[in-house]
Amino acid sequence: MPEHARMGGGDPLMRFLIAAFVLLGLCGCGAAPRSAIPPQRVLDEFALVEPDAAANEVAAGLAVEVAVRGLTYPTSLEIGDEGEMYLAEAGAVPGDAGARARVLRIARNGSTTVVADRLAPPVTDLLWHGGRLFISHRGTISVLEAGVVREVVGGLPSQGDHQNNQLAAGPDGYLYVGQGTATNAGVVGPDNVWLPQQRSVRDVPAKAVVLRDLAFVASDPADGATAKTGAFQPFATASGAITVPGAIKANGAILRFKPDGSGLEAYAWGLRNPCGLQWTPEGRLYASDDGFDERGSRPIANAPDVVWDIRRDAWYGW
Repeated sequence: MPEHARMGGGDPLMRFLIAAFVLLGLCGCGAAPRSAIPPQRVLDEFALVEPDAAANEVAAGLAVEVAVRGLTYPTSLEIGDEGEMYLAEAGAVPGDAGARARVLRIARNGSTTVVADRLAPPVTDLLWHGGRLFISHRGTISVLEAGVVREVVGGLPSQGDHQNNQLAAGPDGYLYVGQGTATNAGVVGPDNVWLPQQRSVRDVPAKAVVLRDLAFVASDPADGATAKTGAFQPFATASGAITVPGAIKANGAILRFKPDGSGLEAYAWGLRNPCGLQWTPEGRLYASDDGFDERGSRPIANAPDVVWDIRRDAWYGW
């Protein structure tokens, strides 16, 4: 179990549930894909309201107060060694492309400083570990030390539907991060809004995958022509019964690395979008995982969101 305080400390299970709830929007949870929701509707449904601490109902002896106001899409909170707070703002989201991806430091006296603002949106998590702040943002894990943001792990396959998500410090000295998939169900199609600009993007497995001679049919958004696409291949590519090689920087996996960025490896794979990670005091790793959506050329209905008991080198069915 990490010895640092996260989300203000307290029950690790409660912190896990809170973090998973905060990340629901960024992780693509829900029956309808975010890309299908009109931008104005997003803004209307999530219009800002003035926080009212008195509206909360808590047990006797407890009280709620507003600690920070005026945040834009906050996703993560960490407490530093001196009691200071670090808050991540996700940055650009559907319907609001102008929001900034950044990290704020709020001192105990309430003063606020921007400590990182050249991040790739969305910023999905912060982790205070070993006296340093680690930042998970699209395609990269960075660290803030001595006022400077430095890349620790880069080039993660986060240009599709999902990205690298929550960080967790393991009892083995490694840091762990969940890496989402590029697609809904392994096949690139018109449901992937990034397709017109990134036609080479595909899902990358952690281990070699042997494909059957099976392709999925969809209309090419570029010209309306019929296109056949195989699993784990770029759009309009169907190579038949082939073996797709695995890679360490894989989609749908939990990756781990040493705090200096060395030793990167795929710890477990076969997950669709592992959003939340949490180690228990007994040394077990759990991950929350988003189920499939009913969309694309390979839609899957009624897939639940689940919490997995993660074991090293295990495959979880995606």
